Amino acid sequence: MKKNYTLKVAYLLIFPLLAVGFIGQSQTTLVDPTGAGGFELGTGSFADNGWTVVNGSGVTNQWFTGTAPTLFTSRSAYVSNDLTGSTHNYLTSSGSLVHFYRDITLPAGQTSLSYSYQWYGGGESTYDFIQISVGSTSINPSAQSGTSGSVSPITTPIIPGTTVIGAHNLQTSSIQSASGTVSSANFGNCSSPATIRLFIT
Repeated sequence: MKKNYTLKVAYLLIFPLLAVGFIGQSQTTLVDPTGAGGFELGTGSFADNGWTVVNGSGVTNQWFTGTAPTLFTSRSAYVSNDLTGSTHNYLTSSGSLVHFYRDITLPAGQTSLSYSYQWYGGGESTYDFIQISVGSTSINPSAQSGTSGSVSPITTPIIPGTTVIGAHNLQTSSIQSASGTVSSANFGNCSSPATIRLFIT
């Protein structure tokens, strides 16, 4: 942990190795953890890996990709209050709401969406956390600065109209792994392909 860590912080998080695929008669990998899901393509930027980042303007704590966090040995997405993202620090006096997302086309005939990712993050109970959700491609989240107040439970959708598939906090000493499945019926994907948006907030 960084030396300025306290329990009243903007969320300190890193998030690499996202794998998303479908389980049906065969598995189709849609976001590869050794490539775009691990931020390993090109220079490792969000754009190089097919993600759109929503950090806003003047928002204190923002998303970056790189190797600044210490628990992961490869590139990851992480929050920093440094305008260049060169450090894995955060500012505790101003709350921030930031996102990154990508669109994923789900193949026809698949029965469920399988996902897995690794994370760690600190913060204060229901105030500071990461949320992973899915929703329509018509949803465009916005960044906010100076946010305050708690969300309880942390699985309450931060982005209206989305379905939360993961929400985590209060783990700073070791990398955590999360995984699960979601029925493709939730996305209207019974007989034809469907495109959804995957959000990390």
